[in-house]
Amino acid sequence: MRARDLLVELGVEDMPPSCCLTAVEQLPGLLERLLRDCGLSFQEVVAWATPRRLVVRARRVAAHQAPRVKRVRGPAAKVAFDQNGRPTAAALGFARAQGVAVEDLVVEDTAGGQYVFAVLRQEGRPAVEVLPEVLTAMVAALEFPKMMRWGTHEVRFPRPVRWIVALWGDQVVPWEFAGVRSGAYTRGHRFLAPGPWLIPAAEEYAAVMESAKVLVDHNERKKVIAAQVQEAARQLGGVAVTAEELLEEVTFMVEWPTAFSAAIDAEFMELPREVLEVALRVAERCFAVQTPEGDRLLPAFVGVRDGGPEGLQRVAAGYRWVVRARLADAAFFIRKDCELSLQDRLPLLKGIVYHRGLGSVADKSRRVRRLSAVLCELLHVPAEAARCADRAAELAKADLTTEMVREFPDLEGCIGREYALRGGESPDVAQAIFESRLPRWAGDIIPETTAGTVVALADRLDTLAGFFALGEQPTGSQDPFALRRHALGLLSILLGRQLRLDLAEVFHRALSLLPQEAFARGKEEVWRALVEFVKTRLRGLLLEEGLPGGVVDAVLPRPPLDPVGLRLRARHLDRFLRDPAAEDLLLAHRRAYNLSRRAGDWRVRPELLQARPEAELWEQLQLRRERAGRLLDREDYFGYWKEVAALRSAVDRFLDNVLVMAEDVALRRNRLALCRETAELLAGPVELHLLRRAD
Repeated sequence: MRARDLLVELGVEDMPPSCCLTAVEQLPGLLERLLRDCGLSFQEVVAWATPRRLVVRARRVAAHQAPRVKRVRGPAAKVAFDQNGRPTAAALGFARAQGVAVEDLVVEDTAGGQYVFAVLRQEGRPAVEVLPEVLTAMVAALEFPKMMRWGTHEVRFPRPVRWIVALWGDQVVPWEFAGVRSGAYTRGHRFLAPGPWLIPAAEEYAAVMESAKVLVDHNERKKVIAAQVQEAARQLGGVAVTAEELLEEVTFMVEWPTAFSAAIDAEFMELPREVLEVALRVAERCFAVQTPEGDRLLPAFVGVRDGGPEGLQRVAAGYRWVVRARLADAAFFIRKDCELSLQDRLPLLKGIVYHRGLGSVADKSRRVRRLSAVLCELLHVPAEAARCADRAAELAKADLTTEMVREFPDLEGCIGREYALRGGESPDVAQAIFESRLPRWAGDIIPETTAGTVVALADRLDTLAGFFALGEQPTGSQDPFALRRHALGLLSILLGRQLRLDLAEVFHRALSLLPQEAFARGKEEVWRALVEFVKTRLRGLLLEEGLPGGVVDAVLPRPPLDPVGLRLRARHLDRFLRDPAAEDLLLAHRRAYNLSRRAGDWRVRPELLQARPEAELWEQLQLRRERAGRLLDREDYFGYWKEVAALRSAVDRFLDNVLVMAEDVALRRNRLALCRETAELLAGPVELHLLRRAD
């Protein structure tokens, strides 16, 4: 029987976009692994999602499992056979239990000696029999931030399951999940073509869904939405502000998208641009429209409905009514908020709890202000910029007390900048208040001003230190306080601005500012966990830049934890490994390092260097150390390794002609110390032994 496509569709009540995205990220990998584990070959696995369905399809799934050979270990050979090679009762019993003839038992060498094995050949089962087990394991392995139970079911899932399609080719895979049995019927668009719709075969699914007015491939749906939104904006004489985050969210909110446009009342165009954009996004998931030059917004927006073009004017009118109400609220909030300056709002921060154990937001602001002063000192910030950073750190959290931020949390920082300017603060302070929140998400801009950079770094350092002290660090897929995002933001600022900072040292300072009751464990243990956490994030960023894993792993262990310096070392090492001299360096280091591990803390005593090869190596070591040290001071790591790689010939002569493990204890220790100092110089600022192990 030929291979056929496998199709699984879980029909659910409307899911939030976050659940859709989570599912499509997990489903392909889960199904691929499970199909491989059970011996069913396949070609490609893809997953799609809409608000009402999760779909996974595997191309060309085999009709039967591949035959399996299973090896079962039995008794030791000396127990299974007597001195004459005849099977004992142990061998006969083992063969009978495994269903094989005793003559078919084989004897093999293992780490524990010779043992008897039974080799069992298992014929594969038909795919339709195996797939229910695969699908059960697949949905059981899905992880979502929030799940629910419904009815009398013990099953947990993001939303109740209402129908299931499970097909291998044109055969229904008999499977049940959450009390719903699989079949060949799906449902179409809720209003345009509800169905039910028969899917004759898995290979015909996409065509059936298009007839059912469901654009099931979210990647295609996203392209259609982007094109429609821009076309609607073009007809208005502008360009849509299509933020990736909003575009992705809208994609998972509709099944059959149709874009439309509507006007914004002229009176609201006086609102700050950020307020207009956020209000449109939060209120109705709509796109602002700007001029082709991008210098200002036009009095219009573009929305996307889940349906066809019928009655689109009424839809646009409804959206306009809701947007008008939200913008009227925003205008009122701004007037109300401006009755108090940011300075006047500072006492209100005492009434906002930041987190139990970490005090109020006012307490956090004080810590951020003190950390900003520490960073200004470490980064040698000019006095004027340091004063600006201090004032920005003092005011940065004041907008949390405003009605605007309570209504639109995404405006934190933006509103702070706006109100700072209205309250008479300098433009530099206002900009630093805004930049203290940057970057807000992956790929977002980073601070441009020195003051904004300092406050943004201080805020993230305090956040990481505080929650790690409380024992709230991320575990698995759980990261309720977005600490991974804070760490990546911290690193992206340092790397993007090329700032040299030892994070290990700064974390010590940040932890020292926390109240003692915040620590659920020892301060040193918290510090080590923080350092490893940030190293892991930095490793991921360096790998994304294309640096080999072995190179990164060789660089990261050496202090200081300076992201810019570590990246520079990694880039130089990666470049050097493609140089012809790299082979000399690695071979010489390997030979010296293998012996150096026995050297203890001994230092080389030149008066004990008896043989000519060891004296020559010591002379070369002294010479290269001086030259290489100057290169290291200039952070010319490539030049450093080129210089010390020339030790290869001296190392070879020493190790080929001198007995390192001499009987005389003093000589042996001296030669081992020479090996250690040689290996240390060859490695320089990295751990070359980790490079070999990793690559």
